[in-house]
Amino acid sequence: MDVLKVLETRLDLAAARQACAAANLANAETPGYRRFEAVLREAEGRLPLACTHPAHLPGKGGGETVAVIRDMRGPWRVDGNNVDVDAELAGVVRNQVLYSALTRAVSQRLALARLAATEGRR
Repeated sequence: MDVLKVLETRLDLAAARQACAAANLANAETPGYRRFEAVLREAEGRLPLACTHPAHLPGKGGGETVAVIRDMRGPWRVDGNNVDVDAELAGVVRNQVLYSALTRAVSQRLALARLAATEGRR
């Protein structure tokens, strides 16, 4: 499993969540508006991971994609809108913290690769 690919997918998810939250907040007062949310979906046709050692844990491997779906759960208000502004804002803050941690992880991973490529020389 390529760690950078997993981090890339998670960064894509965080960006999609931010875009969904922005759209949801912009339409918080629109009658009949149903909120959007970003989720991970398994990609079609991916190969399972092979367990080649007894200590390996079974897994399905990478191959996730980001999908944006409409939340059709019951409305919060009489006008049919199901956007909860407080929950959206809390999600934005949580997502910003996650995005920051992911970018830091990518930076550290690339720094490690750069160190390996230059054999520690500057």
